[in-house]
Amino acid sequence: MVLMVAAAFGPYTGLPGLRTEQLVVYATCALALVVGAHRLGRAPAAAGVIGALLATQLVVAMVAPGAESQALNVRTDGFAAIDNLALPVAVLVIGAVVLGDGGRDRLIRLAGYTLMMALCLNTVLSYLSLTRDMSPLLSHFWGGTGGLTPVAVLATGMDRFGGIFNQPAEAGVMYSLGLIIAVWFFKHQPLRLVIVGVVLAIGGLLAASKVFLIVGMPIALWQVWRFNNWRGRTWAALVALGVIAFYRYQSSGSTTAIGGRLLDDWLRPDRSETGLVALYTADRFGGQSAVNGSASIVLDHAPWFGLGLRGLDVPYDSGWLEALVLTGLCGVLLHTAVLVLLGLRWYRNRHRVSRVTSQLGGSLLLLITIGNLGQPMLTSNRVATVVWLLLWLLVIDPPAERRARIATAGPQRGQLPGQGSASAPLARQLV
Repeated sequence: MVLMVAAAFGPYTGLPGLRTEQLVVYATCALALVVGAHRLGRAPAAAGVIGALLATQLVVAMVAPGAESQALNVRTDGFAAIDNLALPVAVLVIGAVVLGDGGRDRLIRLAGYTLMMALCLNTVLSYLSLTRDMSPLLSHFWGGTGGLTPVAVLATGMDRFGGIFNQPAEAGVMYSLGLIIAVWFFKHQPLRLVIVGVVLAIGGLLAASKVFLIVGMPIALWQVWRFNNWRGRTWAALVALGVIAFYRYQSSGSTTAIGGRLLDDWLRPDRSETGLVALYTADRFGGQSAVNGSASIVLDHAPWFGLGLRGLDVPYDSGWLEALVLTGLCGVLLHTAVLVLLGLRWYRNRHRVSRVTSQLGGSLLLLITIGNLGQPMLTSNRVATVVWLLLWLLVIDPPAERRARIATAGPQRGQLPGQGSASAPLARQLV
């Protein structure tokens, strides 16, 4: 578990376009199939259905005839699409074979702590980027093969610092996950929550990601406000005000702007010439948006099964847009079906798991569903591995626990879901 989450933060390898994350996930999946393929039958039926839907989408993209037109002269080589659609299936196989037996409560803690620790270290790298050139180190994590300029370089020119993440949106999703997990892990430890929460919030603000600012941070603050006492709410309010003050102070400097212009625009929407929807979604929706343009091309040329793996050489600013481009309306239905099944799985399990596990899983689904409008939450680089691991542990096959006991007694100070139960085998902890 530690290795899988840490690999999502790993650099690119010496092979062109190959990330540490891909190497670890696919190698672990292959080893799992060789050693424990017989365990696939023990996985929950929902996991099999979700895996089948994801595999079907990959097959449709591989066999889709696509279309030939001058409007489609900018295409990709298709390898990125194969990875985006295959990696979630590989993580599900790992979940069924390696994570399928008991001890999942401990694995949740390991995944959460590893994620928060890695994000805190990334915040340090992002902050150092304000005053010094960190590209010699960070370029190993950004990619940018074939002579293409990494997105992170362009983002840095816009005063957006994501650390090891090539795209600010990827950083925003990961910091959203880390902050939501921190709220639940340190729910009864206000000091730890303040320390970790501030570091994670600063990291998300340095990236100036709209996924974090519009979706992740509000969900975390809502969690604190709804499920905590007045002492916790007071701490949360002070932390939020402190982080905003830091953000405004840093953005006011001529050499250390961290997207301050973005925040100013959001606070003064009356100055926008594109409309509120376009302003708060970075022109993803509303008016002549990029999403509308890409969708129109697909619907005009290959509406039912899309353009196949080569897709379009444009940013897929939505999970549904990616599905539409690669696999047409058929893929949109498959993508939606996956999200619906995940929601139904969480709803059915909410009474057989602890309150904390249920609410953490619900927050994860809320983040994925809303964030999916502006970023492919289930297939993005680095993000997909962590998202699907958490989905397996919290939604698809969560640790069963008597909710009545948890609801009446409440978790002990610093206690996490299922803490004190039997430990998971060391091999699964490390994977």
